[in-house]
Formats: sequence, C-alpha cells, structure tokens
Amino acid sequence: MGRKDASMKTLLSKNEVFADACNQYFFRGKNVVKPESLRELDPTEIVLPFGKEDKEATANQKYRDILKLCTVKTDSKCTYCIIGMEAQSKIHYAMPVRNLLYDAMHLTKQVADKAKQHKEERKSKGKKGGVSSDEYLSGFYKTDKLLPVLTLVVYLGTHAWDGPTSLREMYAEIDEELLEYVADYKMNLFDLTHQSDEEIGRFCNDLFQITTFVKYSGNFKEFKESVVQKERFSHVSREAIDVVQNFTNYRFKADDGKEEQDVCKAIMDLQDEARTEGKLEGKLEGKMEAAQEILQKFLAAGMDEKELQRMLSVTPEEFGKMLHWVPVEV
Repeated sequence: MGRKDASMKTLLSKNEVFADACNQYFFRGKNVVKPESLRELDPTEIVLPFGKEDKEATANQKYRDILKLCTVKTDSKCTYCIIGMEAQSKIHYAMPVRNLLYDAMHLTKQVADKAKQHKEERKSKGKKGGVSSDEYLSGFYKTDKLLPVLTLVVYLGTHAWDGPTSLREMYAEIDEELLEYVADYKMNLFDLTHQSDEEIGRFCNDLFQITTFVKYSGNFKEFKESVVQKERFSHVSREAIDVVQNFTNYRFKADDGKEEQDVCKAIMDLQDEARTEGKLEGKLEGKMEAAQEILQKFLAAGMDEKELQRMLSVTPEEFGKMLHWVPVEV
C-alpha cells in the first residue's frame, strides 16, 4: 500500500470520519450512523470451502482496508450490518470483482461460524437437537440469518473514475436472454473530488477539508477562495493534513503539540513567505542587471569582493547569490 492510500486508510479508520462517509453515501446526508455505534472488526478475511474442516483444506485469505460492525437506527428500528471501506487513490479496473470477493468471503465466514456454533450445541446436547437432516448436512439452519455486508470504495483521485462499477460492465458480449441469468454485483463508489461544492459542504468533518484541498489543488485562486474564507479550515486534524500533503503539493508547517491545525493561518503564512521571497528575488534581479557590468569589470581587475559588496549596498547573502547567478569572465 502506497503512502496516499495508507494516509487515507488512517483517516477513514476514525469512527467519526467513517460514520460521515456512510451517512453521506448511503443515507444522503442524514445522521443515521453514529460514531459511537461502530465497532472495529478484524479486516482479515479467511475462509475454508464449505464443509472442509480437515487440515488439508486450502484457506483463502484477503485483507480489507477497514471493516466495522455498524448499528443503524432509523424510525425506531435498530438493525446491524457489516461495512467495509477501501481507500483508493488510483482507479482499479477490476474493483467490482475484488469487492465481491471480500463480501462473499465474509458471508462465507458467517455461514461457517453458524455451522460451528450449531455443531458445538449438538455436541453438548448429545443429539441432533431436533434439526432436520437438510439442516444437519448444510450446517446452516432454516431460521439462521446473515448480517448484510457492504463495501464502500472511497476514491480520492483527480481523474474521474472511468472504471466499471458493476460485474455486468466487465463481461464480454453475451446474448441478452442469457445475460438475464448472469450474476451481477454493484460496486459502491464514493468519488469524493467529483462532487459538487454543495455535496462536499454536507460533510461534517475531515472529509470536507481534504476533498476541497484535492479538488482545487490545481487552481490556487479557487482553492484560496474556498479555503481562506471558511472558518471550517481553522481546525484541521493532523490525519487530514497528512492526507492533503500526500495528495497535493501543499506543505504546511505543523504546530507542534496541537492535534488540530489552523490551515487558514498556514496558507496566509505561505503567501507572506512567497511575497517576501518574490520581493527579494525582484530586488536581486534588478541589482544584478545594474551590477553585472560592474562585477565583470572590477572582479577582472582584482577588486576585493568585500569592497564590491559595500559598493553595491547588498548583504553577504545577496552578494553570494549575485556571484552565483551572474556570469563573470575573469
């Protein structure tokens, strides 16, 4: 995993950011998923083929970025589901297959866990426990239920996602009648930087700042207008700044000891530095043009450099730059 995806993974792992992404994508901005209702799960997916419990069975193992148990409360109802998130900085043209595998492996694990639980219960009772032969053979009972598994791809790239978002888009040409019976899988893609400003404004926390930074990273004027005038950029987490610095060319001086940074102030500081440096460069360029002939003439004649510096009324640093930038034939 590269630095970009790793920094995004760290950010999305925070419950408040994870919940914000879920609420914006799955529930159109409604505050349904609460940060305190999320529970971290092991993102490692390991499953054995159905009914294969012997030592020779080959296990499949994959690693998700993030996986959490989610409690969803709507209209006085409380439901549970498993939500995984994948951080993407680049387009993955086989992402639907990859996500399908993740989801299928976790569902398979749920079935295997149920079968193991039933087996232990039957063993403790010393009999089948009143289950049918079909239930006994499959290990999964008629009354058993699975927790839904959803995977959300959070894409933070400057290029719009042009890869497939479903299995059917990946299939070769096939007869329409047969296509009706071919399995499909819809990928949940959250393309952050290609949302409207209104949609970006609905984010409650770090996703708002990083999406704005990356979206306008190629246009400093629009970026400055979007950032400096918004108070929401006066409190940006270190994790968000890490993402910004990995995805853009912006570099901010960290205020040591603080968990949040004032990015508005950092931007103004960068502008002040740029203005100061620009004035210095302009000053030196003007002096160099006027002093080029003098430097060439007097240095060739053996005049002392300190005397020249005094005559030109420049600092030692400025004079050093003049000697470096101005070609002198001695």
